[in-house]
Amino acid sequence: MASTVDTTATAGGRRDLAPPVADHADNPDNPDHADHVRRRHHGVVVAVVVGAIVRFGWLAYARPEPVSDFRHYLRLAISLLDTGMFGVGHPSAWRLPAYPLVLAAGAAVDRDPLALSALTATISVAQVGLTYLVAWRIFRRRSSAIVAAMTAAIAPAFVTFAPVLASEHLLAVFVLAAVGTALRSRPNRWWIAAALTGVLTGAAILTRGEALAYLPVIALVVGLERAAARHGRRRSLATAATTLVAAALVVAPWVVRNERVVGHGAGLTTTGGFNFYLAHSPGGYGWRTPLPLPLRITDELTRDEVGWRYGLRYARRHPAHWWPTVRHGTHELLAPSTYAASYATVRHDTDLGRVVARDDLGLRATAIDLAGRSSRWLLWLGAIGLAAVGVWRRTGLLAVGGIAAANWVLYAVVFWAQARYRFVVDALACVAVGALPAAAAALVHRARSGAGSPRQLVHALFTSR
Repeated sequence: MASTVDTTATAGGRRDLAPPVADHADNPDNPDHADHVRRRHHGVVVAVVVGAIVRFGWLAYARPEPVSDFRHYLRLAISLLDTGMFGVGHPSAWRLPAYPLVLAAGAAVDRDPLALSALTATISVAQVGLTYLVAWRIFRRRSSAIVAAMTAAIAPAFVTFAPVLASEHLLAVFVLAAVGTALRSRPNRWWIAAALTGVLTGAAILTRGEALAYLPVIALVVGLERAAARHGRRRSLATAATTLVAAALVVAPWVVRNERVVGHGAGLTTTGGFNFYLAHSPGGYGWRTPLPLPLRITDELTRDEVGWRYGLRYARRHPAHWWPTVRHGTHELLAPSTYAASYATVRHDTDLGRVVARDDLGLRATAIDLAGRSSRWLLWLGAIGLAAVGVWRRTGLLAVGGIAAANWVLYAVVFWAQARYRFVVDALACVAVGALPAAAAALVHRARSGAGSPRQLVHALFTSR
């Protein structure tokens, strides 16, 4: 049944069900713009301050010790400072360079792991501000941007994971910044925005390789933004291509370095075959101890090649395994985010040679439970917000939904999954939560104006032309 509810098309193809909220002061060329921004966006300051207080409060309480992958990031950073080599004992392409470089910059000032945890928590605080930016550019409502930013500020999984030396924080910052830049439609600056978006996405790829799967989505958003301005298909394609080229130029030096220093075939990283085999091999799914024989090879380049070869061979010979693997991967990817508080409250026992829970933190169990339960709510609320397509700018919907879909394909279908690998999706879920106040305002406004029956209003909210 066709809806009779009035809609208004806006930049980026958004179907605006709510009353207009932007005015001439939103124009950066207007002399009142700076004052308008200060008055209108003071909410982001509140969200950032709240995010900083809870993160640094948790840091002071938990004082996390680097373990597992996070301990290796620290060792890489120290090796960079002491030897100038990326790798511990030998050149390596096992980790990507962006986050170790950030840690190395921090370690040049203070090598205390607690100080580096503070640096990482600061990156997590920046994520709050960027969440506000992306939500504002999608919904153009201050209430939506504030709700999205406050969700990112107080979400227990983000708070408890903030001081852990993990690359996910930096990845979220780069991805949010890239999306925010891609959504910035300003005349005469298309090429600058497209190139900057590519640079930010390239930096995200050098933080965690998963961002390579997000690059096509982000480039498509850039192209559609220009198409919405009716600049023609050719110029839209050229703008999207600019983003792709800029990202490639950022990543290329690292790939060349790996091919020359680590060995032919290293490419972007040598973890691909390892992670692929953990999802597509006999003997179970995901990480297990002891590791399967092909993954016990010491040389990382050989291990990567063997992982790909044996994993692909198993997948071809056992096609029926795909459905159970995807189902298992989806379950693991969407599992509660208990990892966040867990990693912040463990230590490495040198006598036992393994990671153990710390017994000096009385709130450990509570924090783990809270992080897990709240992550479920975040996913549900984000899904509901994503479904309210009537209040979304279409390119924003594509960016958030497309990256979430790419994340699922990458980890639930191709590689092995765990809840930590959906960190970027959780960050974008905070943006999607910002759709809820926009949807509520749209329904109230249209109901008061008598524009259609309640059924027609809800239909318009969850559909898009």
